Amino acid sequence: MIAKSITGIIIISLNLAGICFMVFMLIFALKNRSQKKDKPAKGKKNSSKKTGNKQTASLKKADYLLDDIDLSEFDDLDLDEME
Repeated sequence: MIAKSITGIIIISLNLAGICFMVFMLIFALKNRSQKKDKPAKGKKNSSKKTGNKQTASLKKADYLLDDIDLSEFDDLDLDEME
């Protein structure tokens, strides 16, 4: 009987904590949304200058990382032969 009561209290407290967390995140999201709406009104960016599709640094780095890999040790590997 005591174990059921303790289990029930734990379940109810976890549910209440989850509800409080969801309410907190909702308030936080609404606050961020209102701040994002205010930003364009304060300072307008010049949209007439558009840049082309530039590669980011991470994509440029990924291109040459594959060149550094030495695959010569796998030349004699035969994947077709199954024993």
